[in-house]
Amino acid sequence: MVAPEQLAPEAARPLTADELRARLSVLATPAAAAPRPVGDDRSLLRRIIGPFCGPLDTSTGDRAIGEIDELDAATSEKALGRWVRFRQPTQRLLLALFVARVRALQDAPATPPMSRARLNEIFARLREFLRTEQPGVVYGYARDHAPRGASWSDDALRAYEELAAVAGLGRRVDVAADAREVPQQGEAGDDGDDGDDEVGSEVEPELPADWSHWSQVHGRAAVLFGGAPREERRVVLERALRLRSLDWVEGGRPREAESLVARVRSGSVDLLFITKFASHKDTDRLVDAAKTTGTPFFVLRHGYGVTAVRGAIELVAGQGRAGGNGSR
Repeated sequence: MVAPEQLAPEAARPLTADELRARLSVLATPAAAAPRPVGDDRSLLRRIIGPFCGPLDTSTGDRAIGEIDELDAATSEKALGRWVRFRQPTQRLLLALFVARVRALQDAPATPPMSRARLNEIFARLREFLRTEQPGVVYGYARDHAPRGASWSDDALRAYEELAAVAGLGRRVDVAADAREVPQQGEAGDDGDDGDDEVGSEVEPELPADWSHWSQVHGRAAVLFGGAPREERRVVLERALRLRSLDWVEGGRPREAESLVARVRSGSVDLLFITKFASHKDTDRLVDAAKTTGTPFFVLRHGYGVTAVRGAIELVAGQGRAGGNGSR
């Protein structure tokens, strides 16, 4: 049997002055924080802000819900987890953009009462990001905060302008001139599940040789309106639909929109595709011009890839409307 005195620990040797200082310095050193990015992921930033560069549409309850859906998806835990790739000033601008849009929807009479709980959840996620990442002060969180501009929607547009400059897009929204366009298309997320249609896919689906709607597209001179033109996407769509030509006209530029309206009225456009990134104002003008001349038109609400275009064409055929889908 082991004697109790054999279990007692050996008496500790007193520390020297140097050893004591060394141990105290280790205890006083804070844990290393995660390194902050020295630059911004501009491609990711463009994808995030793309759907939010136009003014809020709260003209009806359904459209307000659509705005909330966009905000909800963009501020999910997974989406917010990507914001750590940005510098703190960019994080503050992103928070300002989304906080202002939430506040605008909270104030909008058309926002359904049952949807306001979703807005509170979105706001809570944004507040938690501010608390955990601590990028700095962001205006709009306090209940007594009033818009700095004419409205919360106006504040959101100005935050977008600053983010667009960071993303290398330049000035895309002219608030004073009311150039209320949506210039940048959404793109696929890093894992391919955050974008529209086939954007970001390496291989586009081919249309079947016996597709019953080839006569509507084959050999036609078409125009795609809205968003920022991407040549590789334009070429893919042009070839897949066997178009004679496909001209992509950028949104957010009143003169180009006016020129396209004139082209449609002159009959020089055989086929018109309008993306969901076009403003309601320009969409209405283009649809009215197309109806006047009998130009087939299709408003693409689910992206602008081959599958989206095919779906829009087949939907119109199913509704028995040869002149366009009438979706405004």
